Amino acid sequence: MRHYVLSMCLAVGVYGCSAGYENAALVAHDGGALVDSSTPTETGGHAEASADASTDGGDASLGADTSTDPDCAVSCNVGADASDATSEALGEAAPDASAMDAQVEAEAGAPTDSSLPSCGGVCVSPAPIGWTGPFATWSGSPASPPTCTGAWAGQAVSGFDGLNASPATCSCTCDPATGQSCAPLVVNVFFEDAQCSGAYACGTTTLTTGCQPLGASCGASYTAYYETSSPTPPTGGQCGTPQTTTSVPPPSWTTETLLCAYSGTSSASGCATGDTCVDAPLAPFGPLCIYTSGSTTCPSGPYGVQHEDFQGIDDSRGCSSCGCSGPNGGSCTGGGGVLWSGTTSCFNGSQKSMGASAACSSAGFSGVGSVQGSLPTLTPGTCTASGGLPAGTASPSQPITVCCTQ
Repeated sequence: MRHYVLSMCLAVGVYGCSAGYENAALVAHDGGALVDSSTPTETGGHAEASADASTDGGDASLGADTSTDPDCAVSCNVGADASDATSEALGEAAPDASAMDAQVEAEAGAPTDSSLPSCGGVCVSPAPIGWTGPFATWSGSPASPPTCTGAWAGQAVSGFDGLNASPATCSCTCDPATGQSCAPLVVNVFFEDAQCSGAYACGTTTLTTGCQPLGASCGASYTAYYETSSPTPPTGGQCGTPQTTTSVPPPSWTTETLLCAYSGTSSASGCATGDTCVDAPLAPFGPLCIYTSGSTTCPSGPYGVQHEDFQGIDDSRGCSSCGCSGPNGGSCTGGGGVLWSGTTSCFNGSQKSMGASAACSSAGFSGVGSVQGSLPTLTPGTCTASGGLPAGTASPSQPITVCCTQ
């Protein structure tokens, strides 16, 4: 028995016959050998497009209508019903139109995926919901960041890492104490008592700056003697407001990450569904990244390389409060007075100057009438500073999570 199968020309109802198939409209399989219908048969003609439907005793004709294309041995416009009927007449299953279409397209040079337009730049995936990007990124020293230029000259976003924040430098000083005072000296006057033992005392007088009478010529007929007290430490006083000096070094970052948004043209050509073809970033910009505010993990997809940057600093560095304690120390030196003879007004008489810490000494005259003093000289005490220590810290804040393709 001889079986016939439709050639490619029967399946090109849409595409038409291609050159080279017009003489191969029908082939026959006979005993394992392929027979070209264009080959003369034993009757001297071409193979008829008919078959003996021996199964049901009927005849099914593949009558070739060549009115459409005279070059086709069998019409290129055979419809689906005709091809199905022919297959039944031949005792074979109806041909798979889609498979035959694909074969025809391939042999006829129809476009395939490999011949689609390619992306002349780089295909990028969109940022997931809640993320922003993609961006072209650069990472390096904040001292010399590049500028967003070219197709990636859109909005720039910066994040930083590696915070350097040294402690504050602090100092406290206190002004000298104020309000301290030196007590006046005291003089004791005697007559005819070279040891100032007190047997013949005329009295004890405080050596203030004013003139003080000693009464009616203390021991007028006798030589006067005197002794003075020594200065005592100053008393009273207070410390002034402490002076605080605070120097906080400016913070700095070790690394800056610069994100540059895309501002060029884009298309979907040559990229997977949902992706976009854009111009590739130029050096020194590297991988494409997306970012979101806060500290989180990267989304699934191409942006899987994560690092965290910061956009702010919480800085509480400073110095603790200063205080001043005291006064401490200080001194009173000098002081003394003058003894006057024969007068109670410290005027127009013999006089004797007295220093501080004077042992029993002779005035050199008799009849002491008045005395005038001078106060010791004050050297203020000091106030001791306390506090003024470095305090507070600086820490990065406002984190952003940056996720990159590499």
